[in-house]
Amino acid sequence: DPDHRSADRFLLWLARTEWPSLTWASLVASAYYLCTILVSFVLGAALDAGLAEGGYGTLLYWFALIGLCAVGGAALTPLYERASCFNWYACAYRTMQVITRRSSRLGPTLTRRLPTGEVVAVGTDDIDRIGEVYERSNLFVSSVVAVLVVAFLMLTSHVTFGLIVLVAVPLIVVGMVPLLRPLNHRTHAHRDRQAELTTRATDLVAGLRVLRGVGGERSTGERYRAESQRVRAAGVRVGWMDAALEAVRTLYPGLLLVGIVWYGARLALVGEITVGQLVAFYGYTGALSTAVRYFMLFSSDVVTARVAAARVVRVLGMEHDLTEPAAPAEAPAGPHDLHDPTSGVLLAHGRVTGVVCADQTDVAPVVERLGRYRDGGGAELSGVRLDALPLREVRRRVLVAANDAHLFSGRLRDELDPGGAGTDEHVTAMLRAASAEDVLAPS
Repeated sequence: DPDHRSADRFLLWLARTEWPSLTWASLVASAYYLCTILVSFVLGAALDAGLAEGGYGTLLYWFALIGLCAVGGAALTPLYERASCFNWYACAYRTMQVITRRSSRLGPTLTRRLPTGEVVAVGTDDIDRIGEVYERSNLFVSSVVAVLVVAFLMLTSHVTFGLIVLVAVPLIVVGMVPLLRPLNHRTHAHRDRQAELTTRATDLVAGLRVLRGVGGERSTGERYRAESQRVRAAGVRVGWMDAALEAVRTLYPGLLLVGIVWYGARLALVGEITVGQLVAFYGYTGALSTAVRYFMLFSSDVVTARVAAARVVRVLGMEHDLTEPAAPAEAPAGPHDLHDPTSGVLLAHGRVTGVVCADQTDVAPVVERLGRYRDGGGAELSGVRLDALPLREVRRRVLVAANDAHLFSGRLRDELDPGGAGTDEHVTAMLRAASAEDVLAPS
């Protein structure tokens, strides 16, 4: 039962649901970055311990320590990558599960209240954005650990240096916050344009035969082309903002690195720190630069994930058009007959029944009443009114499969012959029998 009161609450619900894997990924990532920091620490200690004056034994001792840290980091890398991928799949598909479950319960209520493109975008692009923020959440935690460890090591070597790190890193992260708001606005606009264009595409597919009949293909194509250009322009605006953030993510850590190396070199010249400490500090700056970059990257991920989660909670918060009965009736047992008193249609069990209507528009109301996609008419299941049964029970016993047009990716042949066993003549015969040869014919 997801918490869909707001986008932030939904993201927190996902974090609580998957906390064991998120915690494990954060621990592995933190251990990995600790190994990289220890390489710099051991190298600096080796220089200060008089490595040049020792023999082969001293050299092998320090080499073994550095190698142990490096091997430890290499061993943790596959664990870290696997944990990150697992978090993406767990959170993205958890979102897909709750969206699919809610969509199946809403039925046509969903498509009546939301455009088709919006529904498609929620199930494709939005779950990617939500998965990414949890995939990189371990980088945020490990970056916090790296900054604290580096600050501690610097404080023990030189108090001023450690304080500079503790103050500079938060200031750099806060300095990026003003850029996140325009990114949020542009991401929202781009996301809306994408949904509108997807809706236009599905409407085009559904009405393609009608458009050809009335000669509206060219005007509709021009409209689609114009809307796709607006989506492209919105994407370019997001790209410019993302490029600016990428530049900041490179500039700020670079300035931090230059500042630390410059200040450390001055301290080494006056003898306040040793050469080994200067070398170690230089190594620490690499870890700090990576940590600051991950802070900024995670902030951008949170912005896009909140946009996606807002769309998800919109679907999860929808109420069904049809009301549940105050006193649900008991569902009948055994084989069932479906009866629509309004039209007189009786679907007897064990038989295939065909309904012929003089007007094609009369079919939809009959089907909607028999499947309880609309109230009224008093449709019955073996003598029990459908509106007296719980909606879940009706959906479990009555299936309505609509004949709708859909968009597919890949080759048309793969959709017509998924097993790949049919010959060209067989596939062509199927198209001819379905009167769908115009789909295959070149335009």
